[in-house]
Amino acid sequence: MISQSVSAYESYKEGYTAYEILTQNSDYRTVEVQYNALQEKGRKLLQQRIAMNTQLVTITLLDGAMVNSQSIGLKQITFTDDGFSVDGVASTEEAYQEYINYVRAHLQGWNYNGKQEVERDSQHQLFHLDGYKKKSANTDSMGS
Repeated sequence: MISQSVSAYESYKEGYTAYEILTQNSDYRTVEVQYNALQEKGRKLLQQRIAMNTQLVTITLLDGAMVNSQSIGLKQITFTDDGFSVDGVASTEEAYQEYINYVRAHLQGWNYNGKQEVERDSQHQLFHLDGYKKKSANTDSMGS
């Protein structure tokens, strides 16, 4: 057991020494700097893409409400890691359906889960809509 431990430690020391020699190589350092710069650029581009797609979804949801001639009121729009949720009020069942159809037509590539109920006192249609990006090889971000 002790000989295995000593052997493993010797192997570790050899590997670590080889790693230290490699990190001192100027070509290695140049590649490492370039790699880190590319990774940072990729992270920034991904953040920008997510922000732009979130803005696209927000504009589409708000535009859909405005197109419905004040028949739709949005109470809250929430974004999650995998999509969005909207809570709102529609003056009629038809206004609710028009809104849902508008969103579906303009945000293709999404799955939707919507539900509504009639508020007893005012007869308004309260609704909640969840949107989730469809999973596919070609779509990997929010928006479309």
